[in-house]
Amino acid sequence: MELTFAEQMIIASDRRRARLLVAAVAEFDGRLDAGALRAAADAVCQRRPALTRALADRFGAAGWRLEADPAGPVELIEVTASGDGYWPAVDELLSGEFDPRRAPAIRMLLAHRPDGDAVALAAHHVIVDGRSVVALLAEILEAVGAAGTADAPAAARPPAAARSPLGQVVGAAARRAVGGAWRGARGALLARARVGARHVAPTGRPGTTGYLVAPLVLSVPATRPACADGGRPTVNDMLLAAAHLAVERWSAGRGRACGVLRVRMPAVTGGADQGGDGSELGNNTGQSLIFSRPADRADPATLLDRVREQSARIKAADVRTAAGASGAVAAVAAAVLRGWPRALLLRAAVEAARPALAPAAAVSNVGRVAPMAAGAAGPATRAVYFAATAGPPQGLMIGVTRTGERLHLTFCFHRAVADRVGAAAFAELFAAAFAEVAGRPEALAA
Repeated sequence: MELTFAEQMIIASDRRRARLLVAAVAEFDGRLDAGALRAAADAVCQRRPALTRALADRFGAAGWRLEADPAGPVELIEVTASGDGYWPAVDELLSGEFDPRRAPAIRMLLAHRPDGDAVALAAHHVIVDGRSVVALLAEILEAVGAAGTADAPAAARPPAAARSPLGQVVGAAARRAVGGAWRGARGALLARARVGARHVAPTGRPGTTGYLVAPLVLSVPATRPACADGGRPTVNDMLLAAAHLAVERWSAGRGRACGVLRVRMPAVTGGADQGGDGSELGNNTGQSLIFSRPADRADPATLLDRVREQSARIKAADVRTAAGASGAVAAVAAAVLRGWPRALLLRAAVEAARPALAPAAAVSNVGRVAPMAAGAAGPATRAVYFAATAGPPQGLMIGVTRTGERLHLTFCFHRAVADRVGAAAFAELFAAAFAEVAGRPEALAA
């Protein structure tokens, strides 16, 4: 089965040191049973075709292969925590290996807390998008109890493929040599072009792998400021504007002046009947870029006008799977080529263009999330978060959900871009920027 263009672009952008993942995190008002949760996850994976398929090769050149008997049960990690103390376990969940060559490429976390448990579901982005991962978690929770219970697997699943030790050593050495030479030459060229002014100033340790997440809760503004044309921005427009301000202020505080900033805005490419509501697992998300210049960011009101103008224009047009001129070129290449030539060309093009074309950040807003419950009479959700990952030089994904009059945000950083202290500091900058954009500089986090 051939990959869709969206899936091809995800695999072309995916790196072993920076996997592209999505996750849903739910906090409950009671305790959940690990065996029942594991059994529900296994049952849902068995009946969902999208979760019983695996890539035939690392680059997706040969497409998908269906596995009648997936490689093993869903991995469920159990921890004990208190309050927000479970988030480091979410970091580790997202930092683990997700191999799309074996099914199901998902992992789960159950954190037992005195004030109510928390559950996280993480999956490779080639399988599901933001709306789909939230819908998948809701489906698994609904199946709790009906699927019985399951014991923890005796051993971890084996890797999809194994080479001889000598082959692994030689392959790793070759990749380091070629990659080091390529990164050095590319870095020199990009430094001359001041490409770094387009991205978040990194404060993490170079070469570090893995992700970390900082959560934030904001109140939905009771009123929205009027724009220059008399219209009102959406909450998403305000979030995008706040992202531009926060990136600029973060970088300025670390000695880097920003030029033109671009923030990616994922948008649904199909309606509910095409799975755009998340009911059909897969990738129904396109990309659009929202730009701002230093003059726009000098005044929050001006910036909000600029963002609203662009987002309104984007919503009136067709949303593309890949944004910009580079996306158009990739679409042509994908339509003309097949198999290995297409897979290798797309990967080479993404690798070469990433430093210059990657946005500063992405704001992925999955919208309102309905309450969930574990089974017919089990604990109910108090909050649901969405998170996603991106590697350097972007290295920052801002996930957003809405429950009632509250916005639940996650700031997911690659560890090469920021450490835990830095991620929390950025979240504070974002909260202040959002309050300014909303015209309420005195109001910060909820």
